[in-house]
Amino acid sequence: MNQMYEQKYLKYKAKYLELKNQLKGGNVETTLELHSDIPPYIFKSLGVYNKDTKNYDESTLFPKNIIVTLTNGKFPLNSYLDNYDKSKLTHTIGGKVVKIHGFKDSCHKEDLNKFGNCTINVFE
Repeated sequence: MNQMYEQKYLKYKAKYLELKNQLKGGNVETTLELHSDIPPYIFKSLGVYNKDTKNYDESTLFPKNIIVTLTNGKFPLNSYLDNYDKSKLTHTIGGKVVKIHGFKDSCHKEDLNKFGNCTINVFE
C-alpha cells in the first residue's frame, strides 16, 4: 500500500474508532437498506452488523425487518460530506431523528441501487 493511501486509511480508521466509541456511550446503531428508490424513500432495518458472526443482530433503534420511511433529510446522498460528522445534518426516519455515519456508493444520487443495494448506517 503506498504511503498516501496508508495515511488516508489511518485517518478514516481513527474517525471510525472515534464514532464507535461515541456509539458505545449509549447511542444505538442500525443498518437500513433502501427498498424504494423514488420518494418517499422506504427502508428496511437489517439490524446491527456483527463482524464476528458476519450477521445482523437485533437493534433497539429499529427492530430487524421493520419498514421505515424517510420523512425529513437529504437523500440521495452525494459524498462522505453527507455523513453527520462532516455535515451535522440529521434525518427523520420512522419517526426518529437519526444521524448517518456511513453508506454505500449505491446511495449516491446517480447510482441509486445500481451496483447493489443502498444501505445506510444510522445512530441516534
